[in-house]
Formats: sequence, C-alpha cells, structure tokens
Amino acid sequence: MGETLTIKLTRQVVPMTKSAVDGRLHYKSAYWGTLSVGTPAMAFKVVVDTGSGHVILPSTYCHSSTCRSKTRYRRSSSSTGRDIDVKGNKVGSGDARDLITVSFGTGEIEGVFMEDVVCLGGDVAAAATATGSTKAPANGSSLSDGCMPTRMIVSTDMSEEPFDAFEFDGILGLGLQPLSQSPEFNFMRDASKKMFAGATSSMFAIHLSDDALDSEVTFGGWKPERVGGGPEAISWNPVIHPDEGHWLLNIKSVRVGDTVLKFCQDGCKAVTDTGTSLLAVPSAVFPELFTLMAHKSTSGHCKGPGPLLHIELENTVLTLGPKDWARLVQPTLADASASDADSLVGGVSGGDDTRENSAESDASSSPVEHLCNPTMMTMDLPEPLGPKLFILGEPVIRRYYAVFDPDRLRVGFGPSRD
Repeated sequence: MGETLTIKLTRQVVPMTKSAVDGRLHYKSAYWGTLSVGTPAMAFKVVVDTGSGHVILPSTYCHSSTCRSKTRYRRSSSSTGRDIDVKGNKVGSGDARDLITVSFGTGEIEGVFMEDVVCLGGDVAAAATATGSTKAPANGSSLSDGCMPTRMIVSTDMSEEPFDAFEFDGILGLGLQPLSQSPEFNFMRDASKKMFAGATSSMFAIHLSDDALDSEVTFGGWKPERVGGGPEAISWNPVIHPDEGHWLLNIKSVRVGDTVLKFCQDGCKAVTDTGTSLLAVPSAVFPELFTLMAHKSTSGHCKGPGPLLHIELENTVLTLGPKDWARLVQPTLADASASDADSLVGGVSGGDDTRENSAESDASSSPVEHLCNPTMMTMDLPEPLGPKLFILGEPVIRRYYAVFDPDRLRVGFGPSRD
C-alpha cells in the first residue's frame, strides 16, 4: 500500500440550543486533527470534512471575535507563503485580490487565495525540519514526507455561528475536485502521492469513535487492523455522478428488519459524510422509518435488542442497530424527532456545503419503560443529488471503517474494529 500517515482526531461535542419540539438540549459535534502550515511552521486544528473541497484557515486580516479566538494564518510570517489569485498567479503587494464567499448553512466565510507549504500532522518541529527556511519549489521536490505546497483559502471574515463555539481553527476539505474552486485547489488531487515518497495511492480512510481519543484519518492507504475480518472484509462501491464532487453512492434498497421501503424500490442515493452527526433522510420517508425504528426499552439504555436498519449499496449492506442510531426518551415524547437539527460545517446543501448535526443527551437511566427513538433528521435536495438522497454520517462511519479512493472513484466499507 506504500507509505501512510495517520492523524489522530479529537471529537468535540458542544451544547447549542433547546429543541422547540421537545425542549431537550441539542448538541453539535466535530472531529478535528492538525495541520502544520508555513515556514516556520504553525499548527492549526482543522475539521476533517468529506463534503467540502478546500483547505480553509482564518487569517490575521480577520478581526472579528470569532477569528480572534482561533489560531490565525499570517502570510508575512511565512517565507514559503505567497498571495495568489484564483488562477494561482502571484499577486503583488497592494494589488487587488480575488475574493470568495463560502456558505456553511447557518454561517459563512469570506476570504482570499493563498499558497503555502502544508504538512499533515501537528508536529511543528518536524514540519520546520521538512520545509527548512527557504522557499520550496512549486513541485515540492525538496520537501520531506507529509508536506507539499497547497493552494488554500484564508478567511477575512468568519461568521459567529457556527464557528465560534468550536475549538477548531479551519477546515480540511476532502471532497472530490468539483467541490473546489479549481482542481489545483483540491487537497486530495494526488496529495498522498506528492506528500509521501514511494506512495502508490491517494486513498484515505476514516475511523470515528465515541472515544474522544480513538478517532483518526489515514492518508496514503488504510489500516487493515482497523477492520473486523481483515482486508477481505472491505467491500467497494463505485461513486456515481463524480462531477458533483460528493462521495455519492447508489442505494439499491433500504429495509428495517424484514420490511423493505417502497420509497427506494427504484433506487436511492447516499452521500458519505464525516461531518453529519445523524442519519439524514428525505422527508417523504421519515415518518415510515421513524415508526419502524422506534421501540421500547426497560433497560435504561438503547444498546440492547431492537430493529436493524439495513442500507444496501452496490456491493455492501450497511447494518445498524439501536446502539448506533437510537436515543432514550420519555414515552410522552414519542412524537419528538431530530428533524429540527442544527447545522455545522460542510455537507451537501450548497456552496462548500453544510453539516447537519444534533446529537442527543441521554435520558435518565430509570427502570421505567422508555422509548428508543431514531436520531434522524430530514434533508430534501433537488436533482441531481436529490430528491431520494440519504446522508451517511457519524452513525455509519462509527460502525464501519470508511476508505475513500479518489483514483478509482469508489468508497469501501468494512466493520470497524475499535
């Protein structure tokens, strides 16, 4: 598989607002790792986002309170940084800059284009050794493994919502090329091959876990030891409509237990999305799915027996149990749903896309009978992504190790081994 590099991810869960439906507190979550940028190197915390296509960092030109709470990028402090226009040409001091606005559902960023050396991981000392003190050539040939010149967006304005509440500084977009301003701005465009001597693959793999210290992203391949059953347990599914830029897959059928949903009898689609905390489904099928998946519990939790959700892809059947998707609620809240979930960053609803997130707080572990309700949300999009679009977010990627292959345009899944 060639050389690989793994970055540990930290899971942050932030309480946000109370639902108007059931009065419970809703949460947003994010998984972030670190990049080292510039010479001398600075470490930045970035959300790993398969639903957007740019590297985005806050700039020292951004003076809002949201930006001031982040580690900010200063081009003048990096000997390898350069101001560029949208085509990648150097921009002189005082010249007009090309501007870009990127929408993220409840918020947005405005920024300009920049190029600098980016090193995977947050080891600033190692990155400094890798880049040295002189300007790196455009092809990155003098750089050590894990580093390469990268075109990125540095924000001059960043909205308070949703960015202010989170610890991360910026975004590492791992979507396909059409989600980027141009192919040259797409981080995954041969990134691994350029960053690792001898690397033969641009694949990357993501393991998400409830354990705040166990999640990770691996570049240049994937880890067989992360998969229950070993390498043979990975099954591959072709990306459809890659011109849309998303890791979009074909759904052949969806069933709960033995009940097959007629909604997908002519096929549905699914986006594999690291930034979505819930399973997102079209509103037309939400009531049926909710009814089929909701069940009673007297154990004080939802980790026991219950309906199994089966999502049949081209070559994989993803099976999720209550422990993957259920929340414990009082019986009087049977009609409550997560359809009013808030949004985070990245995703499939426009621009660099948005993440819909709403993890639920646990109910009391009382011995009385409770309900286990599915933590789902609704999302309706027009063609070509919608209208029959499901978003495979955290519940799926916690249960299944996900491998993304931009060279062969496919996504592999295998049972995750913690």
